[in-house]
Amino acid sequence: MGKDVIVALDFDSKEKTLAFLDRFTEEKPFVKIGMELFYAEGPSIVREIRGRGHKIFLDLKLHDIPNTVKKAMAALSALDVDIVNLHAAGTAAMMTAALEGLTRPGGTRPLLIAVTQLTSTDQERMERELWIEKPLAEVVMHYAENAAQAGLDGVVCSPLEAGVVHERCGKDFIIDVRISGDEYTDGGLTLNDMIYVSRRLEKAGVDMIHVSGGTTIKRGSAIPAAGTQQASHAACSREIKKHVNIPVATVGRINEAWIAEELIEDGAADICMMGRANLCDAEFCNKAAAGNADDIRPCIGCLRCLNGIMFGKRISCTVNPDVERDEAGYEPAAEAKNVLVVGAGPAGMEAAFIAAKRGHNVVLVDKQDEPGGEMRIAAVPPAKQELTRVIKYQYRRLAEAGVKCVFGTELTAEDIQRDYAGYEVVLAYGAEPIAPAFMQGFKQVMTADDLLGGKAFPGKKIVIVGGGTVGCETADYLAPLVNDLSPANRDVTVIEMTKTLAANEGGAGRAVLITRMLSKGVHVLTEAKVTEITEDAISYEKDGEVHTIADADTLVLAMGYRPNTKLADDLAAAGVATHVLGDANKCGNIRDAIGDGYKVACEL
Repeated sequence: MGKDVIVALDFDSKEKTLAFLDRFTEEKPFVKIGMELFYAEGPSIVREIRGRGHKIFLDLKLHDIPNTVKKAMAALSALDVDIVNLHAAGTAAMMTAALEGLTRPGGTRPLLIAVTQLTSTDQERMERELWIEKPLAEVVMHYAENAAQAGLDGVVCSPLEAGVVHERCGKDFIIDVRISGDEYTDGGLTLNDMIYVSRRLEKAGVDMIHVSGGTTIKRGSAIPAAGTQQASHAACSREIKKHVNIPVATVGRINEAWIAEELIEDGAADICMMGRANLCDAEFCNKAAAGNADDIRPCIGCLRCLNGIMFGKRISCTVNPDVERDEAGYEPAAEAKNVLVVGAGPAGMEAAFIAAKRGHNVVLVDKQDEPGGEMRIAAVPPAKQELTRVIKYQYRRLAEAGVKCVFGTELTAEDIQRDYAGYEVVLAYGAEPIAPAFMQGFKQVMTADDLLGGKAFPGKKIVIVGGGTVGCETADYLAPLVNDLSPANRDVTVIEMTKTLAANEGGAGRAVLITRMLSKGVHVLTEAKVTEITEDAISYEKDGEVHTIADADTLVLAMGYRPNTKLADDLAAAGVATHVLGDANKCGNIRDAIGDGYKVACEL
């Protein structure tokens, strides 16, 4: 069992838990179930996981009364679990009660492990022993002796038992404790609480404190989403640093080198922890140290890396396609070719760069006057401006790789046959917004792209059809920053056919977007379908009834996109072979576009 893998699950429902476990078709790891899930779902969750062939590790907190513990453990023993991690079982009598309750009629039982930080019915006495009267090591060793005498299989020590760790492992064994410097929630731990905890940690022998913040329950507070404050927990680390004499680290959307340098120079932290930024570019620190910060692949904080894992997918990165590939990198081309890339969006620029780095002669042509494609429009709504860093990064690499860029030129099939005969042709010119004909009769109608791109200008009472990411971001863009009911404010309504908004988004990013949008007073109609549009009215059906909005002055369409296949079809009809990628092939997100560009370029 020492080599078994334990998968700790933190899902909030049985359905999500079982969906995740369905990924394991061959190897069946241990499954650790936390208190919240077990108490919410009861014994059924244990039986279903066991039925899938997994061993089970229960992590439970019980009342500190021996008789209660014994009865609870007896109930658990019937569930055929393999390990029980028991909080609040400090005395020998408590541990013995737990053990007796777990022992089955045949004499078998799960492994029972006790946790040291909740150790007695007499909380005040234990605090005195822990903090004042006894050396920490003595308390921990006494607790361990209680566990051994009761017949338990092991103990788990809290970070406060650092002295014991140093005693066993030596002073040069670094102990870094990560804390939430402030939970940013009413009733949660505050900065003052954590200053006290930090001082106790230092006294206990901890070598370094890593200050995070927030909670996983309040989405977006612990792991900040794209567009939110950079160095989001630095205020906590700065204050905690004033009260301890050991190094203090900070974390939270530190995705640019200058921010890390400022935090350290300004005394906010001794160390900056960067997770997502280093995943996006593993050479982040080396490039920064060499003075080449412009060469750092920009992390936009979108949480694609985390969201994929949470839904049982392999890790990936929106900006770096190498992250999800076992064999990262590309090989030089066996034969140098002339390559034409049509479209300078994320897919086209990635394809052009990789093809040029592999040794091909590449020309990139776009009908717009500047690079970026749809990313330029996507960067307009609030909290999306970091996408401009991706455009800047991708475009900068093209010059480095020797790609010839031609802007302001829209190519036809005849142009390509005439001017680029013999070229490998890569089509990455994007897609076009869906705009149903029956919606065109309203007095002022526009697509979200036209609005965000500055080609159309809305009135003051606006209806947006489509509550996906684009529709919600457009509403966020149009709604007043302050919802003060001023007559000058725009009135924005979103109509969405499904039950929810921005369904393709996940985690903190979606939570922040929807919360901000609603706080601005945006009206939301879900499970509503537009049925008729006249010059002056918009009708929709909801809950079996038809309603009409008669006072709107602008209709905005955010109903998704479809590939524009005309150029690809014309070239195919002329017998010209092409590689179609990105939204020109199948509409997706920025990660899909960059990944397509990378993949196709590696195959040229």
